[in-house]
Amino acid sequence: MNIRKPLAGMLLASLAWAAQAQNVVNAICSTDQAWCELAAQDFTRATGIRVLQTRKPTGEALAQIRAEAANPKTDLWWGGTGDPYYQAAEEGLLDPYRPAYLNNLHGWAVRQYAMSQNYVGGFYTSAIGFGWNEEVL
Repeated sequence: MNIRKPLAGMLLASLAWAAQAQNVVNAICSTDQAWCELAAQDFTRATGIRVLQTRKPTGEALAQIRAEAANPKTDLWWGGTGDPYYQAAEEGLLDPYRPAYLNNLHGWAVRQYAMSQNYVGGFYTSAIGFGWNEEVL
């Protein structure tokens, strides 16, 4: 499966919302660096809007979002594990967003939006790691 096209399309819609007629979008990306770069390039190519994006793990991104609470500078935070997003939503650090493409997502992603009142939504899933007991194996 080519993840780039669906990922880029979904991100394009999210970034367009965040841009709100600006010429620059400030983004934090908490997923694979290559995905971060491809999505930013695709968005800029499609819209002409520059993406100033930093790659940070979700914990560091959440710390930055918290630090910016009184004076937000980040337009979009995407990728990574879900728990820090739920924390940010509970702390009132996120704006709700219901994307037009919501019904094109997997059922688990639609439920995630619903459960979080449109503050947190997922559009990809992956294995983070595997563990095993050497004595049992």
